[in-house]
Amino acid sequence: MPSLSANQSAVLDLCGGVSAVSNPNLLGKTARIINQVCRMMMREARLSEQNQYIRFLTLNSPLKELTIPSILDPNSIVTVELPYDSVNDSRSDIPIVDRVDINAQEENGRRAVARFGKPTKLRFTWNPFESADTIYVGYENLPVDANQPNDIPNLPEDFHDCLQYRSAALVMETVLTKECGPIFMDTMKRIEKQWSEWCRRDAEERPIQRPGFGSIDFGDPMEGYF
Repeated sequence: MPSLSANQSAVLDLCGGVSAVSNPNLLGKTARIINQVCRMMMREARLSEQNQYIRFLTLNSPLKELTIPSILDPNSIVTVELPYDSVNDSRSDIPIVDRVDINAQEENGRRAVARFGKPTKLRFTWNPFESADTIYVGYENLPVDANQPNDIPNLPEDFHDCLQYRSAALVMETVLTKECGPIFMDTMKRIEKQWSEWCRRDAEERPIQRPGFGSIDFGDPMEGYF
């Protein structure tokens, strides 16, 4: 997958082969823009509610209310699961409710959980510690920036071109004070459409690896020019 350095080179190529001599700290500015755009794209993926960045935290016999410092944003918790068949690893979903509703759920004898606060806290309607329950907390976690030249921005390889076009447009406008040409903008529009469609697709539909050259599963952003 393209490293930060490779993305920098691709962005500057899209900008027209700009000279770093006449633009001091151009590589550093480009790297910062790439990371900003990458964070924005990861947030877009997260907000699509398709759980592209989901991780699971295992809680063994947790207390009825507990603090989880490792999860910075309580709203990043998207699923809480309780195993009911350890042999087949079958689990049931515990409904996530608002903190103000958790007591009413408990009074009605329903199993539920609320997530709230900073640092993140969980409160259950029953005491998992007493019943020795194992709880699986699924949360979305945005990876850290790519800071070193060989670091790889944490996006699907298929959409590093979207990262490059978005970044190049920002570099041209904010650093080089250049306008993006019509072909550049039309190509970027096609790539943006593919990214938007990917964000909305279910996990089962998303491609894992870049298809080979000529694959009918890969939309060509230059389609229509040749």
